Amino acid sequence: MKINKFIASIMAVCVMGFGVPYVNAVMDNSVITAEAVGEYNYDCLEYTNYGSYIEITGCNDYATEVVIPEEINGVPVTSIGELAFYECNSLISVEIPDSITSIGRLAFEETLWLQEKQKENPLVIVSNILIDGTTCKGDVVIPDGVTSIVSQAFSGCESLTSIEIPDSVTKIEYQTFYGCENLTSVTISDSVTSIEGEAFTFCSSLASIKIPDSVTSIGDYAFSRTLWLEEKQKENPLVIVNDILIDGEKCSGKVVIPDSVTSIAGSAFASCDSLKSIEIPNSVTSIGRDAFYFCTGLISVKISDSVTSIGNGAFSYCFDLKTITILNSDCDIADYDFTISNAYDNANGKFYFNGTIYGYENSTAQAYAEKYERNFVSLGKAPEKETGSGDMNGDNSVSVADAVLLQSYILGKQELTKEQLKNADLTGDGLVDSFDMVMLRHKLIENNK
Repeated sequence: MKINKFIASIMAVCVMGFGVPYVNAVMDNSVITAEAVGEYNYDCLEYTNYGSYIEITGCNDYATEVVIPEEINGVPVTSIGELAFYECNSLISVEIPDSITSIGRLAFEETLWLQEKQKENPLVIVSNILIDGTTCKGDVVIPDGVTSIVSQAFSGCESLTSIEIPDSVTKIEYQTFYGCENLTSVTISDSVTSIEGEAFTFCSSLASIKIPDSVTSIGDYAFSRTLWLEEKQKENPLVIVNDILIDGEKCSGKVVIPDSVTSIAGSAFASCDSLKSIEIPNSVTSIGRDAFYFCTGLISVKISDSVTSIGNGAFSYCFDLKTITILNSDCDIADYDFTISNAYDNANGKFYFNGTIYGYENSTAQAYAEKYERNFVSLGKAPEKETGSGDMNGDNSVSVADAVLLQSYILGKQELTKEQLKNADLTGDGLVDSFDMVMLRHKLIENNK
């Protein structure tokens, strides 16, 4: 099972591609200063000094006992990186200080120390971080107090049948339950705000999962190859959770996304070869990476001016794509040649787009097209952005009461209706945040002159 976990990790890296090569720059410990930023050795440990904190990144393969210090040269040690002690087969003792607040995936995989910990308790918890649960069986309740579950902590655990995640956890990490084939039900607390990519992928028996309203972010393929997703697809080919469009793989023909959707998750429509055209409404603010990857039949795309970001590879390998219209002149388009592409040249390793990008003059769409030699057609000068009135309480005036309402929303103490959010967006950027509060204060000052 451990081998499967590691293979899953490597496969994920290979699939995503475009990695940055790691350069080992180990230096002698005698030259370290508290201000130095770089990679070093400390006893049998390797670490990276980031200036404000230190991350343990590796260890001598033959080490048997390790004491991780709370600080090195005055810099606190707060993190143990992914694969840091992987295959340190002789490691039987590890002392981990209270200063550790983060532990990466598979950090202690294939160590005798982890194997002994698993015998003591199948839930291996260090500094309130659940680092491994691969030997768990049956129904599992993660104890209160656990603040995070490490990526791939349960990956490949075939004996796990149900899991309850407590209020103390706020995020379900990448591939946390990947390949738990007999997992049938999941209970997620309403403290969780994010479910990362492939969190439940290949949980082929998973039929019951209630996603709380607190979840505002769902990653690529989070529920791919689950019974739960298959049933949702039968109900509606557009699977929408908490206003996030997480899957559209079963769509066909022309698709108009409902105006309740606020974001399109990564890989949501990936490999949907029956999709011909897509209209993205004003409610959507982001398009995730690889969202329309390999949609080979997609011909045209119209992206509303509310979309502020388009992730890398969002429209890559869309072989039939002829036109893409981007109406937000300031849209953040991922700066890669494959983000919008329908052809690839093996000889030079470049992606091309044999279609047309439509956008406004001096827009980011034009800049992207020019940089990557795409055909661009201007829609003329961008219209002035519609900004909110500032009247959120509906009394036909802008007053301190509106400022109080906006502040409560920004602090997470108040929900706003769609109409209120529209009036609160004084900057016209499709977001409601502290910048809008600044604009509202200026408006109040002007009104009182």
